[in-house]
Amino acid sequence: MLKSFMTCFSDNTSCLSVWCYNLVVVENIRNRIWNQGDFEMTDYNFLQPLALRHGGNLRNRTVFAPTTLSASFFNGVASTDDVEYYRHRAGGVGLVIVGASYVDDLGRGFPGQLGISADNQLAGLKRLVGAIHDGGAKAVVQLHHAGRMSYSDLLPGGQAPVAPSEIPNTPDSETPRALTDSEIREIIEDFGSATKCAIDAGFDGVEIHGANHYLLQQFFSPSSNKRTDSWGTDRTSFPLAVAHKVADVIRDNAEPGFILGYRISPEETNVDGYRIDDTVEFAQQLTNEVPLDYLNLSQPVANQSPFVSPEIKTPVAKLYRDALPEDVAVLAVGNVRKGQDAEAALTDTGADLVGLAVELIIEPKWVEKVAAGQEDALNQKLSELDYVDLHLPQATVDSLLKPMFGEVVPWAGSDNEVAEHGTML
Repeated sequence: MLKSFMTCFSDNTSCLSVWCYNLVVVENIRNRIWNQGDFEMTDYNFLQPLALRHGGNLRNRTVFAPTTLSASFFNGVASTDDVEYYRHRAGGVGLVIVGASYVDDLGRGFPGQLGISADNQLAGLKRLVGAIHDGGAKAVVQLHHAGRMSYSDLLPGGQAPVAPSEIPNTPDSETPRALTDSEIREIIEDFGSATKCAIDAGFDGVEIHGANHYLLQQFFSPSSNKRTDSWGTDRTSFPLAVAHKVADVIRDNAEPGFILGYRISPEETNVDGYRIDDTVEFAQQLTNEVPLDYLNLSQPVANQSPFVSPEIKTPVAKLYRDALPEDVAVLAVGNVRKGQDAEAALTDTGADLVGLAVELIIEPKWVEKVAAGQEDALNQKLSELDYVDLHLPQATVDSLLKPMFGEVVPWAGSDNEVAEHGTML
């Protein structure tokens, strides 16, 4: 079960039966908790504030982990569905990460993907940021390029997907076209332009998507990067060049406290893939060279030990926590249902932040209820009757929840139990 979620993960939240209660009572509780500080909160460490490395301040240590909605317009412009989805999940968490936003048209990975690559997308991004800020959370956008994890029917002019080398992701996938040196350098510039767009839109930070088998991971992995030039002989060169470019744009254009994060897949399960030691070493290099605020670990269970190296019993997040500077926050995600799960994600690993995804999809008021000591009121199942009240786009249900996580999301009226899971994208 766990290995099937190594590359893509997701999370839950909400319920029709408690919606009216949420509106009437929980909003008042939230205001007292976050704004006045006069409500006696549950004594969890993850509800304590956190000051990030370069001045960003989070009201607590919970993060709405990046999720893919497939609800944007054909040109990557944010839709009202996008805006309202995030608005209704920003009222309690300290940080919201808007998921997988493509930095280039050839970097699209799926239909309905949010874009951060063109001027006409800026107004919609500003609406998204405003909705998140209305709830009191910080807003970070994830910068994404799919690389070979795409297909020609989705890309402009029916072009083939691009990658470091002409190696398909699976035997059934399209064979990608290997990028030229000039194209690689152009993509690096695209990440920089997307960062400037995020700053102009009012985001509080950006997260570089270096996980889930997308382009940056494709360059880092020995299984997908067989190049003989400098982009292949040093497989860290491309992700590091992207990170440096993004950091330079932040330095030159953003206000102090602008957040920089990086998402990483700790290990690969294929025989010729990389291992946990490789990514810990890369993370050390990354944090030494780039002013990173946090590292987001893509994993199905927050306190799990490595998949591929069972002899290592230490939790993955702790391996990174022990290896990185103390002021670089580690974000652990996956299999968090109750407050005690979130607390254990931090105490078992030494992580600084805990991510929620499925939890907030089916229970948008997860943080507020846990903080108020009302965990018994948490919704634990998703029903088709809830979609409207949850502001859950039908496209998200059809493209993500049902086909990819039908056995993970606890559906009302079904026999499936809460399973091991993590975050998607």
